[in-house]
Amino acid sequence: ALIIATLVAGALPAIAASREVARRAIGARFGVATERGGRLRRVLTASQVALAVVLLVCAVLLVRSMLALQRVNTGFGTDGRIAATIELPPALYDKTREVALFTTYLERLRALPGVVSAGGVTSLPLHRAGVDYAVETYLDGFAAGDREPESDFRLATPDYFRTMGIPLVAGRELRASDTANAARVAIVNEAFVRAYSPRRAPLDVNVHFYCPDCDAFRIVGVVRDTRHRALDGPPRPEVYIPYTQMPHGELTVVARTSSDAASTATAMRQELMSLDPNLALSNVATLSDIVSRSIDDRRFDAQLLAAFSICALLLAAIGLWGSLSFSIGQRKQEIAVRVALGASRANVWRLVLTEAATPVAIGLAAGVAGAILASASLRAMMFGVTAGDPVTYAVVIATFAAVVLLVAFAGFRRVSGDDVRALLADA
Repeated sequence: ALIIATLVAGALPAIAASREVARRAIGARFGVATERGGRLRRVLTASQVALAVVLLVCAVLLVRSMLALQRVNTGFGTDGRIAATIELPPALYDKTREVALFTTYLERLRALPGVVSAGGVTSLPLHRAGVDYAVETYLDGFAAGDREPESDFRLATPDYFRTMGIPLVAGRELRASDTANAARVAIVNEAFVRAYSPRRAPLDVNVHFYCPDCDAFRIVGVVRDTRHRALDGPPRPEVYIPYTQMPHGELTVVARTSSDAASTATAMRQELMSLDPNLALSNVATLSDIVSRSIDDRRFDAQLLAAFSICALLLAAIGLWGSLSFSIGQRKQEIAVRVALGASRANVWRLVLTEAATPVAIGLAAGVAGAILASASLRAMMFGVTAGDPVTYAVVIATFAAVVLLVAFAGFRRVSGDDVRALLADA
C-alpha cells in the first residue's frame, strides 16, 4: 500500500507538470491574440446561428400553418366545379327580366354535355367576387339577448347546395316553386342554429331581417357549415333565401361537370352570349383555384420567410465552417502533439466536434429565446400551431445538429488526413 501511494503521489505532479509544459509551448507558439480571435469568431458564429434560428422557426411555423390550412374541411366540394360571375346592367334588366334570364341560363347549363348540375348564389365561399353582407337577424319568440347581432345574408337558386356538395342537415332545399308569388322561405346553416336557436328546432320558425317587424321568412331547411370568408375563420351564421324572391342584379353561377374545365367554361360563355351578346362572364375559375387563391397572401409570406431562413441557414453553415477551418488550422500542431502522445481518432473527433458545437449551442439557446418572442408577433398568421410548437423547435434543432455534424465531419477529415510527422516537424 505504501509503494502504491508513493507511485500515485509522484505520478500526479509529473502528469500535471507535463501538461503545463505543453500548454506553455503551445501558448508561446500561438500567443494571446489567437485566443482572443477565437473568442471573437465564436461570438460571431453564435450570432449568425441565433439569427438563423429565429428566421427558421418563424418560417417553419408559417409553413406548418399553410399545411394545416390546406387540410381544413371547407364544407363544400371542389372537384369538377367551375364558377363565373354575371352582372346585369340595371338599365336593361328589371326584376322580371333578370329572373327570367338567370332561370333560362341555368337550365341551359344543366343541359350541357357533362354538366351534372348548376346553381347560383350572390356570394360564393372564399371567392372575392359577388356581394356579401351581414344583417341584423330576429327570430320569432326570441328576446334580443338570445341572439347574435347579425348573420350573413345571401341569395341562392335551386340546386345550388347540391351543386356545391353542401349537405342538407334538416328540412328541404330551395325549390323552383319558391317564386316571388310563393311564401317567403329561408335556408340557414348549422352555425345559425347554434347561435340563434340552440334550444329548439329552427324549422318552421319565422326569421326577420333588419328589424323584428320586417318581412318574415319561414325557415324550411338547415345545411352544413362552410368556411365562407376564410379558411382560418370559424363558420358564421348564414341565411339563404330564394333568388327569385329578391333579385339582386348579380349572380355567381356554379356548374358541376365531368368534362374538362376549359371546355365547360367556353360552353358557359357561348350559352350566355346566345341569350344576350352584350353580357359576359367574369371571374371564371375552378373552385379548387378559388380555395387556393384564398390563401395566396399567407403562401407568399411563408415562401418569402422560408427563402430568407434558408439563406440565413446557409450563411450560418458557411460561417461555422470558416470558423472551424481556421481554428483547426491554428491548432494542427496541438492536435499532432496529442496524436503523438497517444490520442485516438475518437479523441480528435471529440475535439473537433466540441469546437464546432460550442458556438452553435450558444446560438441555439439565444435563437430559441428570440424565436419565442418573434413568433408571438406572427400569431395572427398562424393556424393550427402555437408560437411554442414543440415540433417546430425540434425540426430546427435537428437541422442545426445535422449542420454541426456535417461541418465537424469535414473538419475531422481535414485534420486526420494530415501527416503527423510533418506537423511535428513544422512545430
